[in-house]
Amino acid sequence: MTVLSFNHWSDVHPLQWLGIESTRTPFEVLDYLTSNLMMPLGGLMVALIAGWALSRSAVRDELGLGDGTGFKLWYAATRYLVPVAILVIFYSVV
Repeated sequence: MTVLSFNHWSDVHPLQWLGIESTRTPFEVLDYLTSNLMMPLGGLMVALIAGWALSRSAVRDELGLGDGTGFKLWYAATRYLVPVAILVIFYSVV
């Protein structure tokens, strides 16, 4: 479908069918969705799972970190800083 956006479907604008004024081709729509929506949301989900759903011992064993300051910083950043930063970036793009 997206390959046809460069040739036969270069005049097809699927967002206009939904009543949205846009001149994006199917390739541009898919590119926008993956780059600006799906990638930040996927990163947010990974950060939330790593920071909140996994146990501390599982994370510590997987990363090979002890109970020192490095692990505490990583854990705090993954729980609080990374999700907020991703949401700020997501908000600025959308």
